[in-house]
Amino acid sequence: MKKFPPLLFTTNEGRRIYQVPFFIEINGVTIKELVIDPHFEQKHGSYMNDGKIYQIVQDLMIRKKRFVPAERKAQWTIFEVDVPFQGKNYRLVFCLEDEKNYLEIIHCYRKSKYDSES
Repeated sequence: MKKFPPLLFTTNEGRRIYQVPFFIEINGVTIKELVIDPHFEQKHGSYMNDGKIYQIVQDLMIRKKRFVPAERKAQWTIFEVDVPFQGKNYRLVFCLEDEKNYLEIIHCYRKSKYDSES
């Protein structure tokens, strides 16, 4: 895993923006920035943080480049992906905005507290 990149800036809504120092291509779109919405912190902040989300995204993008959308809302394509990571299963909810080159993480959380440890 590559080192966690420095924070570029935080929006007024609390979204944190990171430059992606590794290659991400999702359904033909090259991603240059990772936007992490702070929504996950409300229920999952005890075990989830930006660094772990970054690692989960990086691991997923190494293995997969095409994703089936879960839904479409206006200019947004929303994806829900189950991701095995370090012996645990996570649900990653992310979206792409039409004609933009950033990946926005809407939510990321453990699927079960009974996952096997590895």
